[in-house]
Parts: sequence; C-alpha cells; structure tokens
Amino acid sequence: MKTWMKSLVVAFGGMAFVAACEPGGGSETTQTADGTDGTDGVVADGVDSTDGVSTDVFGVIELEDDPNNSTLDPCDTGSIKSPGADIDAAELTTSAGAGTFLTNCSIANTTSCENDSASTSQAEGTPDASGSEETGTYTSLNGGRMRCDWTGGAAVSSGDEVEVIEIGGTSGTNVEQYRIRLCANQGGNCTRDSIYASGASRFPTADLF
Repeated sequence: MKTWMKSLVVAFGGMAFVAACEPGGGSETTQTADGTDGTDGVVADGVDSTDGVSTDVFGVIELEDDPNNSTLDPCDTGSIKSPGADIDAAELTTSAGAGTFLTNCSIANTTSCENDSASTSQAEGTPDASGSEETGTYTSLNGGRMRCDWTGGAAVSSGDEVEVIEIGGTSGTNVEQYRIRLCANQGGNCTRDSIYASGASRFPTADLF
C-alpha cells in the first residue's frame, strides 16, 4: 500500500477511536427524553446517584419537582400555600395487577416557601384529594425531591407502569410539573429521569431503565 494511503487509514482510524470514547471523566452518558444528558453524579441531597444503573428491580420511587414551577419563585401567594407540584398518590401496576401505593415517604431539598401541605404522609396510600387545592390530602413538593417505598415491599421491574396523581391538571394557570426516577433504595442508585409531566400521568417504566 502506498505511504499516503497508509497515512489516511491511520488518521481515519484515530478519529473513529476518539469519537467512540466517553466524555472526559469517563462517566457514562445517556440522552433522556427531556434533553438532560443523564450523567452519573452526586444529586443535590449529597447521595451518589447513578443514572441508568443495571439492576433488575427498584424498590423506591423518587418524585422531583420542576424548579421552574410558578409557585416557587415567587412563592405561592394563595390562601392555601401549596408550592410546587401537589402529589396525591402514586400507584404501581405490575404483571400481578394494580393496587400498590406509596409508603414511608421522605422529602429533601425543599425551598424556604411556606407550605401548608408539607406532610409526606399525605402522598401515601390511595388517592383521596378532590382535585382542587385543599389541605390534608396531598404533599406539595416545594422544589424538592420525595422518595417513597411501595406498600408490601414491592419493587418495580422494567415493563411495569407507574401512575402519579398530581393536583392541578394539565391546563390553565395552575399547571405544575414533576418527574420521576426509580431507585434501588432510599439512599439512591437511581435510574435516569422521566420526562416532566403534570396532572395524572402514567409512566411506562421501561423508558427509565
């Protein structure tokens, strides 16, 4: 082979190798539906949380508020203070059927906004909100992220479906968004983010793995 052709092959092979390399730092990246890059990293609560981890089941769900929700900046000024997305319940449907709900919820990284619906227990169990703003029936995420177990110690596998019931709907002036991830435990080890949603939304979990 002529010398100039050998040089061209070597140069092309070098460019292909560079293109195949992971970004600097070596962490795996995945393009998520909402445009984030899904890089591995440390989440805001200080827990090492790896996107797109390889595991069979996830026993914890994380619900994260959209930081751009209109009731966070400025804080909710209504007669009932419900900053951020208002989570009434979430239900897991597996091959065995539906009827599995949130339990043992905790929340972190909330804002300083006054919150009349700060109790995480209000997101647990079956849906009980009327669909309007009221106290004692839902948890307002207030810019934070809430992690919950599933009743009966259930865990999510790829192909299951999660439905989240959020108060406020999908139209009008009170729309507030949230997204979910699945976690191996309360400490983290979570999948990639879902797209942002509002109101009552179904999440096919295969999209999160």
